[in-house]
Amino acid sequence: MSKEAREYRTIIVHGPHGCGKTHHGKDLARALGCREVIDGWAKMGLSNGFLPPVTPGALHLTSLPLNPARDRPPAGAVILSFDAAMAVAFAVGAI
Repeated sequence: MSKEAREYRTIIVHGPHGCGKTHHGKDLARALGCREVIDGWAKMGLSNGFLPPVTPGALHLTSLPLNPARDRPPAGAVILSFDAAMAVAFAVGAI
């Protein structure tokens, strides 16, 4: 499959300031199947109870404390904690 035809995932990774989101962003994007990293996503926080739009196929990093059961991700996006994202990256040998 060509790189242009590949389907990339849209993922939101949340964690506290200083946990390593930015430092590991490129490795996480590769491990999770994302084509680019959007750092500082959702700096404005929730707007009218909704998360801001996402870039399809990108890894979105935020320190906004998200709860997948409460915060509905934009269509097609998946919310992961930083710890869960790192566990996947370790499992596939990206980090």
